[in-house]
Amino acid sequence: MIAEPNIYNPIGWAHLQLRGGLRNMVATTIGYTLLMTAIIFATVRYNPLSVPRILGAWTVGLLGLQTGILLLFGCMTVGTAV
Repeated sequence: MIAEPNIYNPIGWAHLQLRGGLRNMVATTIGYTLLMTAIIFATVRYNPLSVPRILGAWTVGLLGLQTGILLLFGCMTVGTAV
């Protein structure tokens, strides 16, 4: 019998199970990381003279993307899991 882990966030656990479990989450995270790394590397490689500006813009852009996901998708996730 598989031992159940100590879960202190039942809404988060329910959402993880609804979205395909840990295997799907890990695959999505690895794919997203590889894609974003390749895109950032390409933008820096094609314009090496302004690397600090490009990386600064990527930092601001990714921060905005994460904020949007947290606010919009996070609210929908809680509603779906409940």
